[in-house]
Amino acid sequence: MSKITLGAYNKLTVQKVALREGNGEPFGLYLDGGREGEILMPQKYVPKGWK
Repeated sequence: MSKITLGAYNKLTVQKVALREGNGEPFGLYLDGGREGEILMPQKYVPKGWK
């Protein structure tokens, strides 16, 4: 994983879907940030039809 650059497009892979405790409703995705750790992408920024 290369270094994350702020203000630039970074290609990150999805690690897992972020689910709310209790009802299991998804609220975003956790992305692999390498040395920076997991990065949460809120649901409103997740592209429709992502795989």
